[in-house]
Amino acid sequence: MDSHRSTEHALTSGVARLIAVGVAALSALSLLACGAKSPERIQSPERPEGASSTARASRPPTSPRPEGDPHGSNLVIHGPQLNTNGFLISSSFEHPVCGPYYRPPPECEFGIEGEVSAVPFDAARTGKQALRIERGNDEQHMGALTLVALPADAPSYWGVAHRIPAIPTAAWNPAHPYLEIAQMSPTDGEVSGWPMEIRLYEDRTLGLALWDSGDVERTIYKVPENEWFYTVAEVANGDDATQQLWVYNAQDKLVDHLEVTADTRVDWVHERRMGQKVGGNTATLEPLTFYADDWYIGPENLGPLHFDETGAPTQPARGWFR
Repeated sequence: MDSHRSTEHALTSGVARLIAVGVAALSALSLLACGAKSPERIQSPERPEGASSTARASRPPTSPRPEGDPHGSNLVIHGPQLNTNGFLISSSFEHPVCGPYYRPPPECEFGIEGEVSAVPFDAARTGKQALRIERGNDEQHMGALTLVALPADAPSYWGVAHRIPAIPTAAWNPAHPYLEIAQMSPTDGEVSGWPMEIRLYEDRTLGLALWDSGDVERTIYKVPENEWFYTVAEVANGDDATQQLWVYNAQDKLVDHLEVTADTRVDWVHERRMGQKVGGNTATLEPLTFYADDWYIGPENLGPLHFDETGAPTQPARGWFR
């Protein structure tokens, strides 16, 4: 096991690790396999008594009110229809984010948890603004959060850019060895969907895991301080469903890749909530500011995209899109 991997939480078997050898258009990635092995197996939480493991028939995704949702029938749900740019979500945070995620005001692109806002930022990855996420302010939930129905019978691709400062040792909570930076729910609101999460560890490696699971697969790549990097996750609903994570550096170059399997067709504390969140539910012990930009969810892996204020993809520096 690589020395960078957690001895307490990392799985013990190998992982497919691919290195980019060229630029691809749309969903095609040209990779050189280096010692590729079978996907790692992430153990799911115990299946609730009576929960079915039978795969459901293929059908178009729907967006009903999740059973037992406490917020009534006025939920604001993005999707499942693709927007005019071909995504379920596509944003560079050029518009306000505000209000509760389940019923944000009309002027708000997404709802929020905690001290979160879309602000002018000189170092924005695209456009003039970025999402600012304040951690360490006694908030245990922080981020831009929205309800998006993802298809239960096909994978979805979840991309977002992150910019994370240096984190002092004293800011880490010894009882919680990682910070969640993205939470992704693979459900259409009808089937159970335990979220996957992307984690940041103290050594600045990233992890891909089921939410709140002790089993995690981690990158070798360490994300830089105060510099943009981009993650694209493949999230899928099912038993032994394949989940993947691609990591790109500030030059939009692929630098790491993880592939695991996990049981995601399981109910969790929020039942079948279709919550998609840039941010997390883990705080630091000192105030710190994280940034995010260029968020998309869609049916294809399009790599590290950039978006204009309308949510349309633009030509990135290394020509990833068209």
